[in-house]
Amino acid sequence: MGSAVGWIFTENLNLIRLSNFIYIALVQVILGYFISKIYDLKFKKVIYFSIFSLISFPFWFGSIYSLGETISIVLFFNAILLYKYYPKTSMLMMGSVLFFEKLITGVFFIFFNLSNLFVTKKIKKVPIEIFTYLLPSAVWISIAKLFGRNVYECIKRT
Repeated sequence: MGSAVGWIFTENLNLIRLSNFIYIALVQVILGYFISKIYDLKFKKVIYFSIFSLISFPFWFGSIYSLGETISIVLFFNAILLYKYYPKTSMLMMGSVLFFEKLITGVFFIFFNLSNLFVTKKIKKVPIEIFTYLLPSAVWISIAKLFGRNVYECIKRT
């Protein structure tokens, strides 16, 4: 998303790469703010750690090329941290990760959900969480089914 917004304003390839990294850093800072409030951590330390973690893993430059792995891991990790206090929001975040990355995050979700089920033993919550997790995908697929063919036809005509 950061590169798309950057393209709207600049139409410069170098600047859209930078804007995508800034977008990811901004998302992490915002989520870090909420995490610091929830767990009563010092915001400044959370920000330092967040920015360091964004550039310390081996594939950080993927964000510069607008690849979705970086933002998806940021969202998925923060969703795990938010789960205890905001389980529905956490499930929506995990479900939305499917748009940014590949289906491998579904494996992460299954592992997380099974681990959580093993620890909490709350089977009643599982159907609601799975529904909430699948909701972003269902909305996306519905939009694609409704408007996808029309977009394809418009592109084909030009």
